Amino acid sequence: MILLASGSPRRAALLTQLGVAFEAVPVNIDESFSSDVRDIARRKFDRAVVESDGKIVLAADTLVWSNGVALAKPQDHAHASAMVQSCSGETIEVRTAVCIGTGSGVLEHQVTTKVRLKTIAAAAIETYLAGGTAWDKAGALDLQGQAAPFVAEVTGCWTNVVGLPICFVQVALDQATTLATTDIDTEQRRVTTCDLLCVRESNAVAKLSR
Repeated sequence: MILLASGSPRRAALLTQLGVAFEAVPVNIDESFSSDVRDIARRKFDRAVVESDGKIVLAADTLVWSNGVALAKPQDHAHASAMVQSCSGETIEVRTAVCIGTGSGVLEHQVTTKVRLKTIAAAAIETYLAGGTAWDKAGALDLQGQAAPFVAEVTGCWTNVVGLPICFVQVALDQATTLATTDIDTEQRRVTTCDLLCVRESNAVAKLSR
């Protein structure tokens, strides 16, 4: 049993697909002063690990970058509309940082996926926003759901776009089991393997976007 330091149903669903037993424990921190997903994920991890009772903790954060600007969750309708419009016809970057470990050590990694979007008409943006799924998404882009028709091409790990790069998590969880019983001074390890789940989910979105 691990602790998922997130209330995201998408991250929970991905862990469930992996067959990982977990307890979701949402962690609230002030994210307004940082556009560094690694910093935010680490602060979530540090907050959750204090009350983890030795369990493995998984914390993550996702941001969308467009034209060098970090796009967080929308504040209101106008903000959401402006962010989606700024991404129209652009290749955006979805960056997710993950921290997995215990009080004895932590594995940290950041994954970046490039997503090329079609040109999105103003009317299409309004129809999309009326669907109500944009409000808890970075950049107001529900790319795995109602914004999927806006996607032209995905380069990289698709589950990273959903909010949790399984290509890293699956391997890191195996490694992190040693952290629960061994004092390992590990700040960062690079894992480059990918999982078939990324391909399967990416293909599903490709069909939606046609």
